[in-house]
Amino acid sequence: MPTVGNLASWRLYAAQGKIRWDMLKVSDADRHRRPEVSNSVLETWRISTKRIRAESEISYRMLHVVAYVDSQDIPYELIAAVADRCDNDKEDSVKQATELEVLEAITRLKEFSFLSLRQTEQGERRYEMHKLVQEALRYGLRVCGTIETILGEALSIENESENSEAYYASTALQIVDGLFPPSEPSSWARCEQYVKHAIRVGEWAEVSRMEVKTATLLQRVSYFLYDRGRWREREPVDNRAWVLRWKVLGEKHPDTIRSMAELAATYHAQSRHDEDEEISVKVLELRRQVLGEKHPDTIRSLADLATTYHAQGRYDEALQLHQTALDFRRHVLGENHPDTMQSVAYLAATREALQQLPSLV
Repeated sequence: MPTVGNLASWRLYAAQGKIRWDMLKVSDADRHRRPEVSNSVLETWRISTKRIRAESEISYRMLHVVAYVDSQDIPYELIAAVADRCDNDKEDSVKQATELEVLEAITRLKEFSFLSLRQTEQGERRYEMHKLVQEALRYGLRVCGTIETILGEALSIENESENSEAYYASTALQIVDGLFPPSEPSSWARCEQYVKHAIRVGEWAEVSRMEVKTATLLQRVSYFLYDRGRWREREPVDNRAWVLRWKVLGEKHPDTIRSMAELAATYHAQSRHDEDEEISVKVLELRRQVLGEKHPDTIRSLADLATTYHAQGRYDEALQLHQTALDFRRHVLGENHPDTMQSVAYLAATREALQQLPSLV
């Protein structure tokens, strides 16, 4: 079962958010303002977003989708994808939004100070949105969704409207999912461009009701961070993917077990071998139950646990597991398979470590 550490963090985050909302709802004292007219920040933003929607539906949707990605370094391409999706949602749409239409919609948001432009050294367009603006937009959608749910229940209507949190959170997820490529050396620059946005949309999986798709995206993010050796960044990504899959797919689903194995590998890379061992033992046990003793993934888990024992100085136990993994790989994969040859190398390294023990005493 996933650890409770993340739950405490989420509770703290929620509590901090509530404090911010209480402050944003407050109307400042103003002797020139009529008592019935609110001048709270939230009310001001609500009026502004209502006006934007009246003038430009594309701008309105851009605004709310961007509320679910990272607030900094938002690529033009991401915002343009929102406009394309807006057009595609229309039943009579047969074309994508033009660059001029996209720029006009963005300009409208800049005029209201919802977006700001930042040019990179390479001349690329990047945009920023203040975190409080994002929170205000999400809050507005949440309130609207609560009202619609109450009305829908009263009228026995099932309604998943385009005003809902789920709609905009899922739209942000699908856009970022389409923009974040598989990790390869040739795509690392593009991965870097979207990695923060991919991690950010991963926070809204329960809101978007797309937990499995979110976990799949986070797995690609994890592979990129693995390739770049960024273990501290990778750890919360692996943990989040594991928790999502555990809740939706169950503990024994192969994808859930894979996420557990990825988290163990991240601990191993940070020399946190006790945590690595705890998860690796569980992964091996689950794969034996679900996949069988001689499945390649089970054998890999056996070899991984042996590597952990080696790192802990438990060479006798490591030697036994490496020998078993080698025997299985020879039988299942063949003598010349790369994994088999890797087992030969690991076994030799463990034997050498054992031989050196007397000289260390």
